[in-house]
Amino acid sequence: MFIVAARKLIRNKWLSLCLVVGLLAAVALVTSIPMYSEGALQRVLRKDLIDYRDRTGYYPGGFTVRTLMSSTEDSIGNLLGLPDYTAAIEKSLLESLPLPVIIKTFRVNLKSLFALTSLEEDDKYIQKVTRLSAIPGFEDHIKLISGRLPASQSSGNVYEVIVHEQAMKEMDFLVGHTYHLVDIQLNVVGSVRISGAFRIDEQSREFWHSNREDFDSTFFIPYLSYQRVMESLKSMWAVDVEWFFGFDVSDIKTTDCLIIKRNIEKQLNYIRGVGGSGQTPLTGIIEIYLEKQRQLNSLLTFLITPVFIIVAFFIYMLAELIIDSEANEIALLKSRGSGTGQVLALYAIMFLIPCAAAFFAGPFFGWVISRLLGLAHGFLQFGKGVGIASRISIRTWGYAATALVLCFSTVLVPAFRASRTTIVLHKARKAGRAKQRFLKGFAPGMALLAVSLYALYSFGVRRQILEITGAQGSELPLDPIYFLAAIFFIFGAGLIVLKFLPVITSLIFLALRRVLPLVPYTSFLKISRSFGRERYAFFFLLLTVASGIFYSSAARTMNLGTEHQIYYRNGADVRFIPFSWYRWKDEDLLKVAAVRRELFDKFPELEHVEPETTSTISRRQFRPIEDYLNLDGVIDATRVAKIENATLIAPTGRRSRIQVFAIDPLSYGRAAWHRADLNEYALESYLRTMVLNPNHVFIAGELLERYHYDRDKPFRITFQEGGSMEVYAVDSIEYWPTVNPFEVAQEEKYMVICSLPYLEAMTALQNIEVWISRDPKVQPAEFYADMVKNRIDMLELSDSTMEVREETNTPSFAGINGALSLSFLVTISISLTGFVVCWIITLNERTLQFALFRSLGMSNGGVVGVLIWEQLLISGTALLSGSLIGSAVSRLFLPILNLNLGASDQVPPLQIGAYTTDYYTLIVFVILMLIFAFAFLGVFVSRMKVHQALKLGEE
Repeated sequence: MFIVAARKLIRNKWLSLCLVVGLLAAVALVTSIPMYSEGALQRVLRKDLIDYRDRTGYYPGGFTVRTLMSSTEDSIGNLLGLPDYTAAIEKSLLESLPLPVIIKTFRVNLKSLFALTSLEEDDKYIQKVTRLSAIPGFEDHIKLISGRLPASQSSGNVYEVIVHEQAMKEMDFLVGHTYHLVDIQLNVVGSVRISGAFRIDEQSREFWHSNREDFDSTFFIPYLSYQRVMESLKSMWAVDVEWFFGFDVSDIKTTDCLIIKRNIEKQLNYIRGVGGSGQTPLTGIIEIYLEKQRQLNSLLTFLITPVFIIVAFFIYMLAELIIDSEANEIALLKSRGSGTGQVLALYAIMFLIPCAAAFFAGPFFGWVISRLLGLAHGFLQFGKGVGIASRISIRTWGYAATALVLCFSTVLVPAFRASRTTIVLHKARKAGRAKQRFLKGFAPGMALLAVSLYALYSFGVRRQILEITGAQGSELPLDPIYFLAAIFFIFGAGLIVLKFLPVITSLIFLALRRVLPLVPYTSFLKISRSFGRERYAFFFLLLTVASGIFYSSAARTMNLGTEHQIYYRNGADVRFIPFSWYRWKDEDLLKVAAVRRELFDKFPELEHVEPETTSTISRRQFRPIEDYLNLDGVIDATRVAKIENATLIAPTGRRSRIQVFAIDPLSYGRAAWHRADLNEYALESYLRTMVLNPNHVFIAGELLERYHYDRDKPFRITFQEGGSMEVYAVDSIEYWPTVNPFEVAQEEKYMVICSLPYLEAMTALQNIEVWISRDPKVQPAEFYADMVKNRIDMLELSDSTMEVREETNTPSFAGINGALSLSFLVTISISLTGFVVCWIITLNERTLQFALFRSLGMSNGGVVGVLIWEQLLISGTALLSGSLIGSAVSRLFLPILNLNLGASDQVPPLQIGAYTTDYYTLIVFVILMLIFAFAFLGVFVSRMKVHQALKLGEE
């Protein structure tokens, strides 16, 4: 039976080859997503761990256990046995966490001590509250900046200690000086001499796990000396004990994250149960990672599921074509006594051969696809790079087997239906007296449309729940129908169009049949009376256009959505708070240094830029706006002031907490980012109102509507720092850059947009932001170099251009664009292949008809003309229908892309759209396909031999 099945495949070699390609595509698609997700999420997890370390300075794999030991409950022996406790805790942690320990230590703190310079009764001088700490092995993880390491042996009753450089500044400690430690009851604990000062070794960040804020008030003593101090204590004591374990998280596997999180939570619960406390940043990092994992997987599933369904439909069509070519033989086998099971088994073995080939080869194609996904840096844009480190695992083969089970079930459907056919039913079907096929049914199309519209309704309800509750999308159950809604809508609408196409063609033919020439008359007659395999060609072309528009719109919508969210959050290309030496604070210098360090990390060439001798340090409170307008690349600049705590007093006397957002209406529109569709009126309308009436304001939120305030009566705004002003509330605004309307509604702290010149006249301002519109042709490094030259320092900085660039380089962004590009290319390739295959088979089946046309006197050009008219009718209708359906499905279903986000994370709302170049790409594909089809028609007709076809008809 196997040999017979193989011969059948060889007999239908071209269809069989297309079937193998379709099965390979299905397996490659299904296996590429988990392979890519695993590699991409591994990179995301590693980046999250590094970002946490850089942002906080603490080791992300640290696990801290704390407890309190006191003289009332513990003995000195227990306190001195801390190394034994360390081994026991380490054993418990290692049994539950599949991570190696790279650092283990403990710290003991004798707190609430006072450092005295003298013990004389008349000369007691209490400096500050301090503590005495011991960390075994800390000497290997510091850098001395003065003095030497403390000795473990005491000199008399004086113990040597070392302090951090911060303590030298904050506590005025001096190296070589002796200090006397007393407890809160002024009992003498001991005397210490500072032998040196240190700073943390940057290569040993993971060792310094505990709170570093106490470094400015801590004496660090060798552990042996600490034991002697505790043994000599006569008074009551209480010691904080911290055990720290540093786990190696550099090679943590994404598949282990959930297990690690659960085991850590069990350990923390156990520690709390025995009276201690535990803490690790790893649980928070993993929680954030798991949320990203859910979002990425659901989004990729939403994008890839329609492609898999299209590929499955392509496979079904090929299987049906193969079975149709075997219809005579199947009827013959049934007439000679073969049972349904025997026929089905024969064709099951026949289809099992290409399925087996796809199973063994598909995962390797999937691996190639996953690598390509990692190289995507935009829609249909693949660049050079290392890509994603993906691998073929046992789970990959499981996905491949699942995909092939589904595909095998699909190809068995036409085989099962054909195995129940008798020779009588076969002849009746060929004569056109059998039931209509699936694609010609109206009910399936309506059912698919109903399911897709239900999904749309369900998503609308879900979005309303998120807006009302403020919950995240991941907190609500996810309906799997969301992943199928878009493709169901395309299939359903396509089937309905396919059902009515012959009817519409018949009506046109009836209206024009008396005036139509012979060639178009023949084409109209053919389509209106018998719409055969051309229905597949029509449907595949419709799928090509509709899905192409959907995926290109999805790509541009998501990319624009990411860019718009960043620009909306920041408000402009560049937004910063300039630093001035007018009334500055110590923390301001730290902020300036942090911003400068961040810029130098991103643009190392700035370190070599020297300020110009002509530039002066700003000692005024606010620089003039002209200083920023003259910077390289600046198109325009504006000033914006924000006051966090203010009160709005309504005419009724009701008070509401507000934030004041003051703008310069003359320059704001030229420098700030805005989108015309966000509010009821254009931005220029709001600005014009504030220019003509400086005391008119707009309120972001539903404050006016909620309390039914009279807008003709004045409101009063009072400021916490002093001052007030009288304003008139003109209208409400839903969206305004940097203002999240959902957060405003939840916190009930509304934003009032007013005129900056009017505000300056009424109250004193502390800080004013500068918003800049920058020329995209000028590189950010040139812009910031000019700021360095002009001695412009910043307290805070937000650069939308750099943030967009960083976001586009993330693995999740690359994966989404890669998935969209892959979906677009695979869908178009499969659909166009199906279109061409259907036309080739249709022409082969109509050889006798064309030969009759030639024998009746129709020229080769006339035959080609008939086919061209058929192509134009079918292809033109498919192109028009596909364009309309693709635009509709994009408008309706693309918002589902944000199904895992909360309402506050979807600001501003998605703007559905596509680039003209995407349509050009799609048109080029379709034109090339039609050119190929027309060329094939001409070659086919020119090589057709009339006498052979007529002889075939006689036989």
